[in-house]
Order: sequence, then structure tokens, then C-alpha cells
Amino acid sequence: MVMKVKTKKAKKNFNERRRFKRKHGLEGKMGNRDVSHTRSGKLVLENRKTNRARNGEGGRRIKK
Repeated sequence: MVMKVKTKKAKKNFNERRRFKRKHGLEGKMGNRDVSHTRSGKLVLENRKTNRARNGEGGRRIKK
């Protein structure tokens, strides 16, 4: 999987999510699931649509 990330923080977060997916046997076969960080820093599995819609139009943030 190749993803272009621009900052060190983004790379760190991306790699944390990949490790989580590998550890739980989900890499490559997750269907419509995403792994995302909560505000507390915890990793959770959630629906891809919900996760990607979170920042909304114009980047408005919705609390997780």
C-alpha cells in the first residue's frame, strides 16, 4: 500500500493504523471499514463513510 503523506506526524499516524490492521488480520480485506484515531489517541475500527465524512464540507469538524 502506497500513500503520499506530507508530514512526519501524518506518516506516524498512517504507520500506526497499518500496524493495527496487520495485528488484527484486517489488512487488504477490510471491505468498508477504516481504522482511525480518536481524539484521545486510541485506534478504532469504523465505517469508511462515517470516518471520511467527519471533516465535512469546508473542513468543519464533528466531535468523535
